[in-house]
Amino acid sequence: MLLTACLETDNPVPKLDPRDSFIGSYQMFSMCTNFNGQIGQRNYSISIFKGLDPSSIEILNFFGTDQSLYADVNGNNFTLRPTAVTLNGNEYTVNGTGNLLGKSLGLQHIWVFQSQIVVSCTNEGNKL
Repeated sequence: MLLTACLETDNPVPKLDPRDSFIGSYQMFSMCTNFNGQIGQRNYSISIFKGLDPSSIEILNFFGTDQSLYADVNGNNFTLRPTAVTLNGNEYTVNGTGNLLGKSLGLQHIWVFQSQIVVSCTNEGNKL
């Protein structure tokens, strides 16, 4: 009796990188509410690239600020790393979560100033 075996390297299965589906440019629409209950809207575009570590993405031009934020990807979801962002001369810490459904990107984030949440935003975008 002759037995043969296949090595795992004979037919390597390519590993999918969950970040690949996020990569691209998006047109975003944001609806924000500040601590006084005032509502504001903003349109902006972002570009998403792979981050340096294997589970991160870079979001360029976050909220139209020309600044980058990094997020950790888990499947179709991501979590923004708390990041200092300057807007209108003030420095805020921004954090939040989001997801990707097909070509639609959703993002909920908050702006924190001096340890207080001052703005809460819901953002939706479509891949261009």
